[in-house]
Amino acid sequence: MMFLSKLKQPYKTILLVVGILIVLHSVLANTGILTIYKSPTIANEPAIKSNTYFLVSNLPKIKKRDIISFKHIDQFLGEHQRIYRLVAKGNDTVEIIDGVLFVNGQNFDQNLALIHLYVLNRDETKNLLKEKIIKNSNLMMFKGDEFLISLPDDVAKEKGFLNRLKLKPKNEVDKSIMRLYGKEWNIDHFGPLTIPQGKYFVMGDNRPNAEDSRYIGFIDEADVLGKVVFILD
Repeated sequence: MMFLSKLKQPYKTILLVVGILIVLHSVLANTGILTIYKSPTIANEPAIKSNTYFLVSNLPKIKKRDIISFKHIDQFLGEHQRIYRLVAKGNDTVEIIDGVLFVNGQNFDQNLALIHLYVLNRDETKNLLKEKIIKNSNLMMFKGDEFLISLPDDVAKEKGFLNRLKLKPKNEVDKSIMRLYGKEWNIDHFGPLTIPQGKYFVMGDNRPNAEDSRYIGFIDEADVLGKVVFILD
């Protein structure tokens, strides 16, 4: 108290404001009203880029198409927080046909900004690098002079690459999905699958690079922490 009494008024005001902010942050975070997180992966790009901070709140009602935060437990990370887009709830039916997600028979991917894999030749790849549309980290050798590239669909459309979309063959079984669901599916040919009551099905917008419900199964409603309400881009 003596220390505070010796401070000039502007410094007292600053300390008071800082103290209020610290208490407010603690209250908001502990109640789940507003919590700040950092995205560690590319799974939700382009909506939420890797290493981007975002705010989650448990106040708004959660709807399909929202990006939600939820608790998840696995053998490598233990209990941790993840975010993905909510695509289906209890009693909904999901099916992925040729890489396109359908929910209850309706095209869910319409009007969403998504990323898929495209096969491009060396010159096309060089041009994208030169225009800084992609980075070297986006590249994977495919065969010969061709590259397998994670590319936003709107960019692929603009560049005339939509016919270069690379999908898993329908008869190629993903062993991880097989173990989880007992079906001969893969990430681009999946379902139909009806979601149980009290469960959510979530997916990443970066479709070939997301360990979402195709691999981790259903999300319990009780494990949902809230929805992303603001992205600090």
